[in-house]
This record gives sequence, structure tokens and C-alpha cells, in this order.
Amino acid sequence: MKKIFTSFLFSLLLLNTSFSQTVQGTIKYISGDVIKVYAKPTTNITNQLGNINIVFSIPDQGVNNPTEAQLNAVVDVPNSIISTAGITNPSISNGRAYYTFLIFQNNPTTDVSANWQANVDNSVVTFTIPNSINVISDLRLEDQFFNGGGTNGQMYWYVQFNVLGDVTDYPNPFYGDGAVNNGGSALQFVPLQNKPLSVSNSISLKVTKKINDASINWSVLNEGTEIKHYEVERSFNGNNFSRINTTFALNEEQNSTSYEFVDKNITALNNNGKVFYRIKQLDKNNKFKFSEIRLVNLNSVAPATIFPNPAIVSSTLNFELASAQKVSITVRDINGKVISRFQQDAAKGLNQAKIKVNNLAKGNYNVTITDAENNIQTLPLIKL
Repeated sequence: MKKIFTSFLFSLLLLNTSFSQTVQGTIKYISGDVIKVYAKPTTNITNQLGNINIVFSIPDQGVNNPTEAQLNAVVDVPNSIISTAGITNPSISNGRAYYTFLIFQNNPTTDVSANWQANVDNSVVTFTIPNSINVISDLRLEDQFFNGGGTNGQMYWYVQFNVLGDVTDYPNPFYGDGAVNNGGSALQFVPLQNKPLSVSNSISLKVTKKINDASINWSVLNEGTEIKHYEVERSFNGNNFSRINTTFALNEEQNSTSYEFVDKNITALNNNGKVFYRIKQLDKNNKFKFSEIRLVNLNSVAPATIFPNPAIVSSTLNFELASAQKVSITVRDINGKVISRFQQDAAKGLNQAKIKVNNLAKGNYNVTITDAENNIQTLPLIKL
């Protein structure tokens, strides 16, 4: 059990970073009420399983949280058993319900080895999530190394074989869309992959950084008349979310209904450069579900653009910078010959530069912008 090794976890983390053979995990929707946890090693593993720690979480549903028995856990590793001895399922923390399971080789003396293939999904365990509880959209495989294994001391992603030893990929324990990996310095998780699209009310979320703001756009498929409103939620760690906006549903019958909210001046709110968003959808009976989580990186800049293009007299180059600095702008012909070059003092945020083309021959050109850190963007420009 991983709990036995808790006092040695930090040293194991340091040792493990030098191992070439490591294992990551993910969690996927299969069909109906069924989800599976998978493991992906960097190299083939033919070895007797020692133990695996697995924890997944759902939004806390109070008295409606599924019981351990309802989850119907079935181990997919040959000759292995599953245990929850000494563990409380679910364990409630920060608005989520956590379920923890430990998997062991049934008989380490006689059982055959597991046979995991490198860089592919190897099924570990299958769960049934009662479809009467609307939690699939925000189900996550988790690791709570950062706070000693969570409320029951066992909330880890951990993989160990009897001969190989600990093969957990501590710096990057999870793989899949939306995986949050940080080496155990904070909560790590991967959202449920292959989420089923509901026949109605499926939510598609897009978040875009616009200078100092974040534009949150979501569309709803077959919204219908039963949705009451949407809540835009924001987080700075990907775990603890708070509501920042409420938008009432339009209750349109058309195939897709779109909404937008602009989170103003987020660069003044956060120092680590990352902000997470999700949409909470509530119906008229106060049942709810969540969209997928989307991340905006405040330290990134939008790609440069040039307009008009094609041009006759001049074009305007629009570019964004993370800090005030001097930039170099170069115009080259199709053969790479420099036609013109100039420098410009630019401010943090959005900037513009005028590109004159009236004296150029008709044809194709490239406009290159280079900042003080030697970051380069090249855009094609056509002279008519």
C-alpha cells in the first residue's frame, strides 16, 4: 500500500525522475454508465503487479452521491484484487466526492505477470457510474500528493511492480486532454476523456485571451426550454472554482445557442499566468452539470495579423507583446531579399505598424516581426 511509503514519497519522487521506465494514467468514458482507468508505460512491462492507487472525484451530490457498491469496480489486471479497507468512500472535500481504490496482485508467489504494452492504453479497472446522477461531465482521475494523500491518506496515482518497484511518472502522472501535471506541488488531475454528448444541452466552451481580458464563449446544442441559467466559474488552480457571472438561458429551440462573457482585466488578478474557466448549467429543477474546463495563459500573446491583405497602398501589422520592448520589422520578397527593415518602440499589449507597399512590384512578400527576446512571427503579404 502506498500509505506505508508516505514518509519516503519525496525521496522516491527524486529517484524516479531518473528512471526511463514510467507509467501515466488516464480515465475514459466507454458507454452507458461505464468508465475505465488506463495505464500507459513508456516501455513494455511484463512483471507481477505490486499495487496501484486510484482515486477519482465527482462534484459532491450530497445524499445522492453513489455508494461504493453502486460503482461496481471490476479489476482488469489479471489475477488482481481490489480493496478499500480502511478507506471511506466517498470522502468529501472542497465540494467534491472522492473515491479511492487499491489494487493488488492476488498471490505474488504464484500469479502470472501483467503484460502492459508501451505507449498504449492498458486497462486497469472498470467502474459503473449510475446515470441517474449527472456527474459524468466533471469526473476526474486525481492525485493529491501535495497534501499527503488527501483526507484518507491514500488519494494518489501510484503504480508499483514487485520487481521493477515504483514506476509512477511523478512529474507528469496523467495524460489526456485537459490533464494538469505539476510534479505534485498542487492538485493534479485529468478530466474524463471521450465524454458522451448528451442528446440535448451539450455545452461547447472556448476561452480566448484578448490583451488583458478573457473572452468566454459557449454554445449549447438543442438548449430547449428547461434550462434556467448558466454560471461562469473561474479558478486559479484548476480545482477551486467561484462564480463570476450568471447568464439567463435564451431557451431557444434552434440547434445551437451561443453566449459570451468577457472577464475584464484578469491580468491584474493572477500572478502565475494561468486562469481556468468552466460553465455550470442549471435547469428549472436546479439540477446542474458542468462543461469541460478551459485554460487561458495570461503570459501568451495572440498571433500577429496584417490587414488589408492583399494590399495596394499599405497594410497595418497588428501584434501583441507581453511587455514593452523594441521590435524589428522586416519585409522580404519571395526569394528572401530584404526590401525594407525598421525598428519600433512597442508597448505591452496591442501594437500597430504601418507597412507601405505602394512602391513594391506586384507579387508575394513576407513580413517578419522580431522582438527583443528573438521571438519571430512571419506573415505573408500580397501586393496587387
